[in-house]
Amino acid sequence: MDFLKNKKALDEFVSQVEVMNTVNGGIAQTAFNISYVGNDILVEVANASVSPDAFTFTINADQLIINVMHLEKDKEGNVLKTYPLFFKIVKIPYFVDINKIEASFEDGVFKILLPYNKNLPNQPFRINIKNLDV
Repeated sequence: MDFLKNKKALDEFVSQVEVMNTVNGGIAQTAFNISYVGNDILVEVANASVSPDAFTFTINADQLIINVMHLEKDKEGNVLKTYPLFFKIVKIPYFVDINKIEASFEDGVFKILLPYNKNLPNQPFRINIKNLDV
């Protein structure tokens, strides 16, 4: 296929170059930080130059998936195209109580709290084995 003779492909390419020039020249880098608050883990993500609806946070098994997309919308607010700005997978440690993960949005910063599971045993213990005559 001759790329320069394919008008649709060329229009798409020019559109993407235009958006990426705008993105690189007009959108700040996404800030990302992981810290400990006691035994809990705090994940903070922010980008002041994109709308909060550009962020998605997903839990899949033992992973927190963070995705930030630049959304190109029409006058009615319908999304026409999306362009990736930031993608990160955070491995959730075994000691996090996955059912109590909390997220909030404060002062332009998403905060995801991965709380310590207080039900984990503090001391080693012996496992009893069924059907073993000892």
